[in-house]
Amino acid sequence: MDIFAITDQSVPWECWRGPDHYVYFRHSKCASSTYVDFFKKLGWQKTDSQQINWTTDKVFGHIRDPLTKHRKGLVEYFFYNKQYTDLVPAILNTKLIEVISDIIYLDHHSMSLYDQLGDNAKFVTWIPIDTALDHKQVTLDFVGLARDDFLNSSRINESTAQELDFFKQITAVPVSAHVLRYIDFDDILYQHAVAKFRTI
Repeated sequence: MDIFAITDQSVPWECWRGPDHYVYFRHSKCASSTYVDFFKKLGWQKTDSQQINWTTDKVFGHIRDPLTKHRKGLVEYFFYNKQYTDLVPAILNTKLIEVISDIIYLDHHSMSLYDQLGDNAKFVTWIPIDTALDHKQVTLDFVGLARDDFLNSSRINESTAQELDFFKQITAVPVSAHVLRYIDFDDILYQHAVAKFRTI
């Protein structure tokens, strides 16, 4: 008997397909709302990671320090899922912060790239969003566009004071070894991306 278990890598994660085989992989907590809004305006078509041809498609996405992304993703869970937002006051300034900080992931916002894409994550052009690099300009250059309107646009999602407080508190908690192990692959991707664009 053959058994085929559903894995995170077989989930159809959101992507956007443009002309000339460009595919944008939506990586949450990495300016994804800003980029999705932009690519929609350009007429790119919504697709998913299961439709990617890893031989011919030019897949790109954005990346930030994986530990920061993990922490922001855990916080986002409670605000993205509105039914849990009222739990936040009971979590702040309590030991529950330590419990939450030790969770591998709650949803796609804190999930690792390795869980989502597996080894295919190595074939994505990752553009850092948390360095001195102008990620908007680099993205436009990558897909061969010149759009001053996008370069001058503001971010779509701004954190609230409560979100910032939650993030500050969860960031102050020492990081467990199993969380560091969980994001290790992503950290290697991130370090390679930073080094790559530092030399350009």
